[in-house]
Amino acid sequence: MSDAQKGKRASQYTKNLLSEIHKNISDETRKKMSVSKKNMSPETKIKISKSGKGRQPWNKGKNLTEEEKKKISESVKDSVNDEYRKKAKTGGKKVIRDKNYKQKMSESLKRSWAERRAKP
Repeated sequence: MSDAQKGKRASQYTKNLLSEIHKNISDETRKKMSVSKKNMSPETKIKISKSGKGRQPWNKGKNLTEEEKKKISESVKDSVNDEYRKKAKTGGKKVIRDKNYKQKMSESLKRSWAERRAKP
């Protein structure tokens, strides 16, 4: 992309045109494109690396107010809690257990070990 085009937004017409072009790419061409990215020469990797050097992130120098920080903190906490609940429902590693869980498991294991020891 030329320096003149950097930062410009594409028109809706251009977006639609590109979308149609990408829909018509054959599977063979897609495979070739994928392989070409995987087999880059070291020189190409260096060029790509150099092109990205010196770019500043979009949020460099922006300071958040205390209110904004609190809002972000709350939203992150809510999303973490939602993920925890989802994992529990879907059988993930983190499971929410009731208060008597440890006691029930302890009794169950004691019983099973007692039965095993009682067998000759």
